[in-house]
Amino acid sequence: QEAIYFNGFDWNSVDAYIPYLKAYNINREDFKLKFKEPLYKEKTLEDVELAANVGVTGFPSVILKKDDKYFLYCYCFGFIPTWKCLYKKSTAGWSDLCYRIWE
Repeated sequence: QEAIYFNGFDWNSVDAYIPYLKAYNINREDFKLKFKEPLYKEKTLEDVELAANVGVTGFPSVILKKDDKYFLYCYCFGFIPTWKCLYKKSTAGWSDLCYRIWE
């Protein structure tokens, strides 16, 4: 989020991802080839559609699958690390930032 909203990260540019590939051990040339393939664009759009269908409105969000059904488990607002979003209400006072609709 910070990269996009504050640093102007252009997620339509393959070159914008290059600095992040090493941290995830992703081959640069393989990534560049796959980035341009229609199959991966289609997969990305499917993920976006799934997120919209389960009600994702903020990030980070966690979607769970149970018996072939998807559920929005948790979502937070702002620049919050995912691990903090996953805290249960009984821990560390994060309940005001994490909304649970399925447990």
